[in-house]
Amino acid sequence: MSVKWLTAQNLVLSIFESLANESEEISFVVKSGDNSLTFYIEGEQVESSLSFPLLLNQSRFHKLFDDHVFGELYPSKDVVAIDHSEFRVMEPRISLLRWEECFVQQKQVYLAESNSMALEQLRSIDDGLHSAYQALFDYLASRRTTISLVSWGPIFTALVKATVDAFLDYFNAIPTGGMLTKEQKLVMQIGLVRENGEEYYSPFHPMVLAYYLNLCNEMQKDDSFADLPSVTFNRLGPSGLLPYVYHPKHGFAYNQQVTENGFWVKSVPHQKSCLKFVRKLVKEKINEFQKAFLHLFTGSEKSVLVNAVNQDRAEELFLGLVDYVKDNLDKAASIHVNLYDDELVFNAFDQFAETFNYEELKSWLELDREKVRENADTIIDILRTRLTYSKFTNAQSEREGQAYSHLSFFRNNDNVKLTTLSVDDMLVVLRVMVC
Repeated sequence: MSVKWLTAQNLVLSIFESLANESEEISFVVKSGDNSLTFYIEGEQVESSLSFPLLLNQSRFHKLFDDHVFGELYPSKDVVAIDHSEFRVMEPRISLLRWEECFVQQKQVYLAESNSMALEQLRSIDDGLHSAYQALFDYLASRRTTISLVSWGPIFTALVKATVDAFLDYFNAIPTGGMLTKEQKLVMQIGLVRENGEEYYSPFHPMVLAYYLNLCNEMQKDDSFADLPSVTFNRLGPSGLLPYVYHPKHGFAYNQQVTENGFWVKSVPHQKSCLKFVRKLVKEKINEFQKAFLHLFTGSEKSVLVNAVNQDRAEELFLGLVDYVKDNLDKAASIHVNLYDDELVFNAFDQFAETFNYEELKSWLELDREKVRENADTIIDILRTRLTYSKFTNAQSEREGQAYSHLSFFRNNDNVKLTTLSVDDMLVVLRVMVC
């Protein structure tokens, strides 16, 4: 609640507008002599559906590439305003936008819990990089916006190109075959966020800027972007340019695009790598297979045969099978799963087979929520009667081969080894290949 005392003389529209942007509720008193009138004003209902970054919002494709189209961020209200509408932004997306705003408003080029790097430090390292980021921050700050909320008009695109060019000039000037200087190591951290024990490549990182600058140019050449299928659209992102990076504790880390905002890339240590996608993948692939070969399993006792390699506890795999049964119920096909691992371990299939308490199963398999609870007992019974499994070691499969299957889910569990390479030697090899 914001309470402001305003006299009739200084009740100016700009002041009221400023207050409205900072609070959902405003109260003020207008006085005239001994008389006073109290006003209470509540903001209009805030919408909750806005997909960003705007550059990747297919529904707004016709409004992109215009410097006058952008969203204004009000972090104190967790709101983005665009096209005369306000949109509520929930976690974790609002946290990412707050970090973007921190870069801009606090003039930082590297964010960390300690030892963040200010823009001013770049001045003594490289004037080109300093000037490029200064211009980029000024553009965003003057519009109260961030990279995720602009539509990449010609002015903004030119600023991004100048920043990318400044990086290329700086990197090309670094001699090969030597150790990086202290200043060069600082430049390598530009655009990174290291907070709460996690590491991100922000939209201000040169790799991210370069990728989306190129994508922006390609999008303007081809109007088909708005009609790209989701499977193709979801693969647009810079994480593939640097899929693995060295990690001082865990050996290496995967770079994964953040689902909630494609401009952000999260570096996930090997031991913390997320396998939640397996659940959705298993359900989708079995559904697709059954639909494509429906005649093989309709009115038949034949099972869909699945091989699962290096799944360890296999919990995400098992939950994917549960989701498949949720979707299909009595139409679900019988499924037999062959599990191959280095060692035989107690996994999710064993846990299900040995758990007889239905309430425990409903809680574990998320069958006690919303509408699915109505079919919870049926789903468990279908799993009991139509899902079977076998377990083998990889050593057995090397001797005897793997069983025939319709679908296979394989996890590569080989360790990535750190190897020292000479950049000069690599250049020689490349020249030979080109010749």
